[in-house]
Amino acid sequence: MKTSKLKLATGIFQLIYSIPVIGLIYITNQILPIVLLLLHSAAIVYAVKEQRKKAGNLFGIMVSLLSLFVSIDYNASGRHFTLKSYLMLALSWPLSIISTFLIFKERAHSKQQDFLVLKQREKQIRNELQLQQEKLRFEQTANRLINYHSNQFGISIDTNILLDPFGSVLIYSLREKTRIHINVSRIVFDELDGLKKSKDKNRWLPAQQAFQLIKTYHIRNQINLIPAPDKEFLLKYGLMPSNKDDLIVGSYLYLQKQQNRKIAFLSNDRGSRILAREVGLEVID
Repeated sequence: MKTSKLKLATGIFQLIYSIPVIGLIYITNQILPIVLLLLHSAAIVYAVKEQRKKAGNLFGIMVSLLSLFVSIDYNASGRHFTLKSYLMLALSWPLSIISTFLIFKERAHSKQQDFLVLKQREKQIRNELQLQQEKLRFEQTANRLINYHSNQFGISIDTNILLDPFGSVLIYSLREKTRIHINVSRIVFDELDGLKKSKDKNRWLPAQQAFQLIKTYHIRNQINLIPAPDKEFLLKYGLMPSNKDDLIVGSYLYLQKQQNRKIAFLSNDRGSRILAREVGLEVID
């Protein structure tokens, strides 16, 4: 921030100096070249600290030194320009233009860097906030599932829970820490099996990971595969045999009726949750 302000100040001074008439007035006063020399020096110090470019200010120091020498020579010669003064003036003028150009270019680059750093910081804050929210959501959902299980509910899940990274980690955590048994409809299993054959990596990779999770815990008898009910049962409760969401909900409803045990349904799909409530399943929001 300090580098940007100093570059603006030195850039304006150098721009003024580059105007021939004003530049001549400027160099006849020894104080002004000294002031500009100090400003350029300060800008370089802060540029080094902030790891910013400093070429424009280095050229500015050369211009300030030449201007100071011209000013000293001008006053020592009875306020007349000598040949040496003219040569130094001729050298300092293009250097001043180069310095001005580089200073404003570097300042623009610094402001762009500051903007990118700010955006990166904002992104980091958003990610940290999102992580905290995800952690809270994870803990709340895990506690609800544990409470349902403690109250003798059977935990049953939708396909989207296994495809969602949050959901799959939640299931994994519960399986490893609490040994809660989970019901998975055969329709969910078949959907995952079909998705893992997709050519789209964003589809087959999550499906493959979810499929592996089911396979692992099914071998350990920690996940139960629930078959789909027959057409007559589905139609009795207003469920469509041709609709996969209806088949999944119907699977868990059939299990509830068969075992005479309440089933809690976990899904990210609002439509499936509404459907599950309509047929009498408990829904975990």
